[in-house]
Amino acid sequence: MDKEKIRLDTKVRAMEKELSKQAGEKLKLEDKVKHLKSKVKELKILVEELKTDIFKKETRLDHLQKKSDELSSSMSKAKDEAIKEFKSSGAYTMLLDETYAASFEDFRLDALKAFPGVDFDSIKLLMVGESSLLPSTSEDVDIDDDATTSDKPKDDAQPMDAAQPKDDAPTSLS
Repeated sequence: MDKEKIRLDTKVRAMEKELSKQAGEKLKLEDKVKHLKSKVKELKILVEELKTDIFKKETRLDHLQKKSDELSSSMSKAKDEAIKEFKSSGAYTMLLDETYAASFEDFRLDALKAFPGVDFDSIKLLMVGESSLLPSTSEDVDIDDDATTSDKPKDDAQPMDAAQPKDDAPTSLS
């Protein structure tokens, strides 16, 4: 029996040793679980903070987009008004006259090359003071209105049938 008792004591001690070892592992695992639960809680808080930041940034982005649209619209209106104002200015009229004169001079030089026998020097351009581009009032211009005058047509005006070539008249197509 002593042998049996020793054997049982040895088994009991081995089991106690194993139990102690497993109790230590259990404590380590419980610490790990506690640590992981703490990490999960921190990460959940971080996720909520990030969601709040995203919402704030999206709200700010929407606000900035609306402001950008308003400024773009305002800038477009200002541009249209500036263009309208410039077009009604004397500077614009002068620029048109200068461009018109330069274009006419280019045409005149090309025409002189193409038609050397034609005198283009006799054609004079109206400039800023005389330009037809300048706005005028009815007081500035002496106009005969056909609706209110009873005068006969001027010599250079021809009736419609007189302007048509006659059958026996030479044409440039023959």
